[in-house]
Amino acid sequence: MIDEPERITLTQRRKEMTGASKLQRSKLENISNDSDEEQNSSAKKIVVWVIIIVAVSVAAYLGLKTFLDSSKTKSADDQTAQISPTPTLEEQIVAGTVLPDTDAVNALPIASFSVKDQSVGKESTDNFTITKLWVQSYTTFSRVEFTVTSQGTEKYPLTNIVYDAIAQTLTLTLKNIEKDQSLLTYNNNVVISDSVISEVIHNTVDGINESYTIAVSEAKPFALHVIQNENADTLVVLDIQEIDRSISATTPTTESVITTGTTTVLPTVLLPTATLQPTAAGNTSSTETQFAVGNQSLTSTTTDNSVVLKKRVFNDTVSIFTDKFFLSGGYPNVTATYENKVITVTINNVSVDSIVGNGGSGHRDYKALGVRDVASLDVSNSNHVTKYVYTLSKEIPYRLVFDKNEQTFRIEFKH
Repeated sequence: MIDEPERITLTQRRKEMTGASKLQRSKLENISNDSDEEQNSSAKKIVVWVIIIVAVSVAAYLGLKTFLDSSKTKSADDQTAQISPTPTLEEQIVAGTVLPDTDAVNALPIASFSVKDQSVGKESTDNFTITKLWVQSYTTFSRVEFTVTSQGTEKYPLTNIVYDAIAQTLTLTLKNIEKDQSLLTYNNNVVISDSVISEVIHNTVDGINESYTIAVSEAKPFALHVIQNENADTLVVLDIQEIDRSISATTPTTESVITTGTTTVLPTVLLPTATLQPTAAGNTSSTETQFAVGNQSLTSTTTDNSVVLKKRVFNDTVSIFTDKFFLSGGYPNVTATYENKVITVTINNVSVDSIVGNGGSGHRDYKALGVRDVASLDVSNSNHVTKYVYTLSKEIPYRLVFDKNEQTFRIEFKH
């Protein structure tokens, strides 16, 4: 008997189909879940990479910025290190330290110095150049050096020095100067402190000569000579005996000090009073008059001839021309008259005139020095009275001043 195949009922078939469908749906669901997980994983990776890229970019930016800032700072530091301050005119002409006499080339003995007019060199047609001006102080003297070169056979120019005891100046003239490279321009000056030399002035003169005025604080002997330095340069030098730097130039030297036990008593110096004549204008104080055109006076308590005129210095600035007198022994009685552009200042009670000398006289041409408004000065002393007669180029106001701090008397002219 032939077996017949087993018949599958409809119910069985449906059961089989249902199982198969469930299997297929299960597989599809698994496939779908795997796809979602892969997508989520990819998104996370993208976010991580974006964060990494941003972090690297920020780090690179910060690193580059730090490098650039450092480079700028270093460049600025380098530029700062390379930039040095520009030296002043004084620093280029005046030495800042005092050297011992042994450092000076060909220093002459002080005993050979004098207050007489002097000269070096001889007349010639050769032309010369001043390549440098230098002022150097040594222990016992100060030196003004002019380095010169020659375009001819003579090594240095004819040079003269003239001393003016009234003005307390030395005027040095160098002949046939074709070019002046001293850095000190015409009518300009350099001021020297703590030295017998108070200033050096470059004067304006006609022709090819060069003129310099050396103003001194005291009448000291000097010597004009020529040297060669270690570089074989030719120098025309003016040596001037120095002051005692341990004593201030404004300290009175004739005042006595009275000592009682442990207490030191300084002599009392009575200050003068100032009065104006009716022709002058303005208010006054106890020690000065005001700028005015007319007669003026300063009245002190001095009744005897005890005042010493120790020294005199003058200075011309843009606004004021000043004549200053250093005093000891008290303050003088002073009168001044103003007439036809001539001011006559009379200083009374003079015991010693160390400037022009007792019984002395002199003349000074200020116009030749380039001083404005004050053309000339005539000085005379006799019978304990010293007179200063100023001839003006035009009518300008003036005043009289006693300075108790410096113990000085000043005459000031306003330009």
